[in-house]
Amino acid sequence: MFIKLEASEQGGQIVTRCVLGIDVGTTSAKVIAFDKDGRVLLHKQQEYPTHFPDRGWAEQDPRDWWRAVATLLRQLRSSPTDPELHILAIGVSSQAPSFVPIDAEGEPIGRAMIWMDRRADMEAEWLSATLGADRIAEYSRNRADSYYTAAKVLWFKRNRPDEYARIHRILQVNGYINYRLTGVCSTDDVHASISQLYDFRTGAWALDVLKELDIDPALLPPITPPDTVIGSITADIAEELGLLPGIPVIAGTVDGAAAAIEAGIVRPGMASEMTGTSSVLLMSSSGEYHSPELISMKHGLPGQNLLLGAMSSTGASLKWFRDTFYSDDEAAYDVMNHDAERAEARGDLLFLPYMAGERSPIWDSNARGVFFGLSLKTSRGEMIRAIMEGAAFALRHNLDIMEQKGSRAEALRIAGGSAGSALWNQIKADALNRELHIMQTSGGAPLGVAILAGLAIDFYSSAEVVVKKTLTMTTRVEPQQAMHHFYNRKFPIYLDLYRQTKEQFRDLSSACVLRK
Repeated sequence: MFIKLEASEQGGQIVTRCVLGIDVGTTSAKVIAFDKDGRVLLHKQQEYPTHFPDRGWAEQDPRDWWRAVATLLRQLRSSPTDPELHILAIGVSSQAPSFVPIDAEGEPIGRAMIWMDRRADMEAEWLSATLGADRIAEYSRNRADSYYTAAKVLWFKRNRPDEYARIHRILQVNGYINYRLTGVCSTDDVHASISQLYDFRTGAWALDVLKELDIDPALLPPITPPDTVIGSITADIAEELGLLPGIPVIAGTVDGAAAAIEAGIVRPGMASEMTGTSSVLLMSSSGEYHSPELISMKHGLPGQNLLLGAMSSTGASLKWFRDTFYSDDEAAYDVMNHDAERAEARGDLLFLPYMAGERSPIWDSNARGVFFGLSLKTSRGEMIRAIMEGAAFALRHNLDIMEQKGSRAEALRIAGGSAGSALWNQIKADALNRELHIMQTSGGAPLGVAILAGLAIDFYSSAEVVVKKTLTMTTRVEPQQAMHHFYNRKFPIYLDLYRQTKEQFRDLSSACVLRK
């Protein structure tokens, strides 16, 4: 059922005024239309592949992103049951940070290196040794790591010099989609802030760093706030997609920053956690607090920054278990939840959720997933529970570091796919000893970036007004003290398990390289 508010009649047909939020995530693209109250009018989604050509590599073809987005935009007018939309503005959010080089004709130079690509560890180490850890932290608010764009650029420059010489612009994922829509190369200051080529102190590209790294500043597009209109849909693209030409397109933002807005993290001191493929813990601040274990990033709204704990493969670990031991059907998650609910909470089974290496707080590309304590009595349900507990412990590890630095949120908002599992929510509440607010959200990152688009054209008066209308708390989860004490005994073993195996992960990684 579609809501037809703020509508007008054209030629006898009701036309609904809306803004469009597009999110190009790790597994799929989403296009969602929102009305004046931020309610969903239309929702389209399409997946695309990720390529893993070598250990630690993770690539996607930008053409796949564009094909998915273009297909979804064409579908906006393809069904007679869909509402007729008058699109007033478009915003694009995306997975980040990535490395998306294009040539002078705007064509991608090979596949993009996405955020989970860890091949540039040596370049990150070189960057830290060359510039110094203190200096990097001072200008970028983060530690040198292959997660960030700078190390990826250096890897490409050193290993593919001929292709590097062809680069006309270095874009991010949403920047590439914006370019295809408008012909304009752009980046927003949120994406720039996690490139490690941006200076938080000046709000501009770090020209001194670029000079030392021998990276031409001309390769980097102009930086604007996320809600800046960078251009409009070109006539050719409008005709190709069946849209009206001239629709304004904003710079957009990182999916995490957009999701923070949608989750109502619009004032300093508010915090949320979202689990999909990965998990992200976000806390908003008006200051410039940063920690080498965590990620510092600009907020999508002015005057605020975000502190992130970003875990790489929490939800992906559960999906791996589903695909391997159940089926690849979405309905299998219900069966898995039932099996886990029936399983005993045991102290002798642990899981390290590092199936794709790990970002914060350990920053270890060599780390891998571990089931510790398996026995001949272990059931599938117990293993699923251990995966959920491992993700909760990873979340606690990040939250503890935030709180050690003086940042605390009494309650934590929970959104994303995992919020639908009552068992997982209770495990998180017990492990964290924190009240959880399970949020009913209407659109995820697409709503967050659509709000920014709406603000740019005065369709929305403020982000707070919209999220008050769209965001509701469905459940309040209180921690169970008996289980919290149980997890308090288990958590130090979880931490020590990684410490005891860290060198073995490195040796195993080296052995795999030598074997080739």
